[in-house]
Amino acid sequence: MGVMRAVFLLCFVVITCFHINGVASVAMIEEEKHALLQTKCWNFSNRAHNLSDPCHWKGISCNDFGSLVEMNYQQMTTQCYRLANYNFTAFPNLERLTLSQMGLIDTIPSQIGSLHKLIHLNLSFNNLIGIIPSQIGYLQNLTYLDLSSNSLTGIIPSQIGYLQNLTYLDLSYNSLTGSIPSQIGSLHNLIELRLYSNSLTGIIPSQIGALQKLIYLELFDNSLTGIIPSQIGYLQNLTYLDLSYNSLTGIIPSQIGALQNLTYLDLSFNNLTGEIIPSQIGALQNLNYLDFSSNSLTGIIPSQIGVLQNLNYLDFSSNSLTGVIPSQIGTLQNLTYLVLSFNSLIGIIPSQIGALQNLTNLNLAFNNLTGIIPFQIRALQNLTYLDLSCNNLTGIIPTYIGGLQNLNYLDLSCNNLIGIIPTYIGGLQNLNYLDLSYNNLTGIIPTHIGDLQNLNYLDLFCNNLSGVLPSNLPNFI
Repeated sequence: MGVMRAVFLLCFVVITCFHINGVASVAMIEEEKHALLQTKCWNFSNRAHNLSDPCHWKGISCNDFGSLVEMNYQQMTTQCYRLANYNFTAFPNLERLTLSQMGLIDTIPSQIGSLHKLIHLNLSFNNLIGIIPSQIGYLQNLTYLDLSSNSLTGIIPSQIGYLQNLTYLDLSYNSLTGSIPSQIGSLHNLIELRLYSNSLTGIIPSQIGALQKLIYLELFDNSLTGIIPSQIGYLQNLTYLDLSYNSLTGIIPSQIGALQNLTYLDLSFNNLTGEIIPSQIGALQNLNYLDFSSNSLTGIIPSQIGVLQNLNYLDFSSNSLTGVIPSQIGTLQNLTYLVLSFNSLIGIIPSQIGALQNLTNLNLAFNNLTGIIPFQIRALQNLTYLDLSCNNLTGIIPTYIGGLQNLNYLDLSCNNLIGIIPTYIGGLQNLNYLDLSYNNLTGIIPTHIGDLQNLNYLDLFCNNLSGVLPSNLPNFI
């Protein structure tokens, strides 16, 4: 009898608990449905039969008990644009929230911190304003956070450091100010960090070196100052590093040579000084993009540049580099873009440049280069842009320039070239920019120039040319 009574009592308790939990679950689901309707994102005027079950609404997913676990949809009605209409406290089981590209307005409400089960939050490409609430730090299950391409202001809250499960963080294209919080070094699982195109100031915190799983680091287009911390050398999984368009100073740290997985490195448009250290360059053999332009770098272009066999983009322009263009540059046979302009380079254009047969853009302007235009340039049949202006080049304009049929930009101005303008220039039918001014050219202006019907810029003057311009030149002349 005692056993039967115990079994009865146990059954009673189980049934009672199930009943209580069932009532609670029904109430919670009703609250979720009500909260969804408040967002005004669904129009049921002609589909009332769908109103009863949110789990079948577009962009909604539920768990086995009928509670919301995912919201992922685009704008569905013209009234669906107020983030303030979302009662986030009504969704205790929500794990994934994607409301990107919906034109949402308002601020990010502090109640978003109540979504304790959230692992994925994407509010990108909206019109959100105001600050990132500190309550974001309560979302400690988050692995993905994207608030990019809004109009958010204020600082990056230090509470972001609590999100230690984050693998992806993107706050780019906002108007955030203040410094990068040192607490970002707590995000040990971070793989991608994108803070670019804001108004961030201060230094790059040394704690960033703790993010040893990081593959993408993009801090460009801010107002960061100070040095590139040597701790960046700890990020040996990095493949993509862009610190361009800031106000960074000091030297390029030698530790950057430890980032041997890098394929993309852009330090352009800063105030970096010192030399390009050979050991840095020679170690980065996976690079396909290298841009140190618009700094104050000095010294020579190291010959070790020749080991970067995967490079297709190289820009060292607008620095104070000296010495010669190393002949080893000819080994970079995947190169499509080579810009060394606005430096103080001397010597000849190396003949090995003719080996770069994939080159489309060659710019060596505003240096102190001497000698002739090497005939090996005729091998660069893919060239669309050739600028050798403002050097001390001598000799004639070689006739084989006329064989570069893909050229649309040719500038040989401000040199010491002599002789005539070769008639072959008239065969460059894709040319829209031609400047041969400020040389010592003689002879007549060839009538073939008039065949260049795509020209929108022409300067042949300040020479010793005779004759008149061809009457069949384009109307802009």
